[in-house]
Amino acid sequence: MHYGKQGSRFMAPFVEALVGPAVHDGDDVLDVACGTGFATRAAAHAAGPSGKITGSDLNPSMVAMARSIRGQTPTEIDWHEASALDLPFSDRSFDSVISQQGIQFFPEVEAGG
Repeated sequence: MHYGKQGSRFMAPFVEALVGPAVHDGDDVLDVACGTGFATRAAAHAAGPSGKITGSDLNPSMVAMARSIRGQTPTEIDWHEASALDLPFSDRSFDSVISQQGIQFFPEVEAGG
């Protein structure tokens, strides 16, 4: 998998464990609390060119950083600024939903599960 340059040595095993079983070719994927998009970009590679990838984070600086990182992914990533507790998507809009190291930052952890 391709993860981008930032943190690849440290984060790659965690991203692989998260994305590998959850994301398949052609999936529509939502990465909740995506941060700088490390797992989001890995999901884009796993879903391939027929997949649709969306990254969402509450922090506008994280979303801006994710957008600014230019990498080669097989599909365009759609970035959104939104709370994990009030996402702007319809129920069952995605085949897979992932979140790497995001849930500990939710103001109501139980609501994010």
